[in-house]
Amino acid sequence: MPLFLDGRHETYVESEALVRAGDAFLLAGTPSYVLRRGRDGGAVALVRDSVVGVILGPDDEVRGVSRPPIDGLLIEWRAVELGERAWGVTFTELLRPAGRTAGAYVDGHLWTGTLRAGRWESIARVPLPVGWRLLPSSASTLVRRGDTLAVAVSMDSAAIARRTVVFERRHGRWSHRMLPFAAVYVDLAYQDGLGFAAAIVRADSSVTPGHNKLYLYVPDPPNAELRAVDTSGTHAVHQPILAGDSGALVLTWWHVSYGPQGARFPAYAVIDPLTSPPGPAQVLDPDVESIIHMTAPNKANLWLADHILADASRELRLLATSNGSVRTLWRAPDPFDGLFRAAPLTGRRLLIVGPSFDRSRGVLTSLMLMLELECEPPSW
Repeated sequence: MPLFLDGRHETYVESEALVRAGDAFLLAGTPSYVLRRGRDGGAVALVRDSVVGVILGPDDEVRGVSRPPIDGLLIEWRAVELGERAWGVTFTELLRPAGRTAGAYVDGHLWTGTLRAGRWESIARVPLPVGWRLLPSSASTLVRRGDTLAVAVSMDSAAIARRTVVFERRHGRWSHRMLPFAAVYVDLAYQDGLGFAAAIVRADSSVTPGHNKLYLYVPDPPNAELRAVDTSGTHAVHQPILAGDSGALVLTWWHVSYGPQGARFPAYAVIDPLTSPPGPAQVLDPDVESIIHMTAPNKANLWLADHILADASRELRLLATSNGSVRTLWRAPDPFDGLFRAAPLTGRRLLIVGPSFDRSRGVLTSLMLMLELECEPPSW
């Protein structure tokens, strides 16, 4: 169903984060649009970015999350569960040169906040290393382990083109660790006994020009190392996801593959990628527009793939693995007009949210689907 704020205002929120905390979900992202309507139901105004998210609760509860009092352009919303209806949040503020209201953004800040029951309890800037600039569109998943939060971003300086920086908040204080390499993509997850590991895609001159390689950064002190991941050839790797239960992580990615019928975009996964040797790469889907990973309450690994059909139309496929094979638990035509997010509510119910554009009215809204399976997905 479409997303309505206050029961009557059609609303769109960019699906950057969808995280459950207790009986509610936080959907966060920008841009957002609220089509305000009067008491008679007529459209009054289209308001942009008055909210940066919504709380989705039981019984069709929808509560807006107000924009923090920050002047710049707010992007890259990340969230993690902290407790019942409580979320830790990070986001990026982009800034233009002083005195300009148009043109390119040249600098930015990393912000953090706590959201509880739909209200901001604290908002603060994360201190950045002196002389370094935050690069947009680079933030990893926000990860929590106990009272520690961690997020990775890309930064540059006048002397160094690009570096990956991991920020950690311990006991309420932020610190950073600069990794000695640059990354096109980076994602974080916590591995028992190792700490915050990262999946990293970086350019590599040993493969075809313009392509790259996928690595795992293993922060096993004092011998931190990069481990190359076998991605079955020289392909351009995209959107690595390192996630799952802290005792058994899962690495997911898709890459570009060229053949007689043109380009295809197969998606792969490796279970327990930090073991030595890691498990084999498994083909999840032969041709995807995108894919996301979820961990069900019973620790089962689930993937929601935006599969590309032979006629170039798309369908959603819910995937699971069992005994070394991939199972399709559900499929349906893709109703979304862009990237979606999904999160499990119970072992059998999933919430899926993404953009839907009504071309006849020229209205963009967030569309919510609640999927209920007949049985719980298989667990490892």
